Amino acid sequence: MDNITNVNLTKFNPLSQKLNKVLSSNLDDPKEKLALEALSEFYLQNTLEARRSLRGDIEKRSLSINKRFLEAFGHVNKEIEKIESELKDISTSCAEIQNEVNITKSKTAHLLEKTDALKSERY
Repeated sequence: MDNITNVNLTKFNPLSQKLNKVLSSNLDDPKEKLALEALSEFYLQNTLEARRSLRGDIEKRSLSINKRFLEAFGHVNKEIEKIESELKDISTSCAEIQNEVNITKSKTAHLLEKTDALKSERY
């Protein structure tokens, strides 16, 4: 009867449940290993104060990483905006050139027609 009572107490004891969960976890998972290695870099002491500030420390670290990420992509975004501006300039230049070609073509069309007519008269 004593074993049954211990099993029931263990079953409903939150600390026992957490302990069983940790002990039954698979540490061969690369993601879990990576997470534990990252955690061990800044969680150096197992003290009450360290445990209390762990969530805040993780959030600060996450915020710092996100800020660096945004800064890096801010530079990338500026470069993309420069490229976009240069492409617009190239497009504008191409449109101007095309317009000049069309104007020149329309101005010389009558000369080409006359030249063709003279060639055909000659032969």
